Amino acid sequence: MGFMLQIVLMFVVFGAVTYFMVIRPQRRRQQEHQALMESLKRGDEVITTGGIYGKIKKVEKDHIVLEVDEEGRTLKIMRDSVIEKEKAA
Repeated sequence: MGFMLQIVLMFVVFGAVTYFMVIRPQRRRQQEHQALMESLKRGDEVITTGGIYGKIKKVEKDHIVLEVDEEGRTLKIMRDSVIEKEKAA
């Protein structure tokens, strides 16, 4: 009976470690990313997953139009490809 208790206890500890080391931080990152997606607005300067810096010209449901240079060139990108807002200098 003691051996079975050790195995069960080992699985409980493994499950707790997995939750606190993997699942919980991933859930927090997802919530932060969702908050970022909801806060995007025209005029925000952002960075995409591809490393493109730009200023948001238009926000659509699934897409964003970015102005990427001084000449006004734009790119239409997926909204989820924005990874962060550029920090003010």
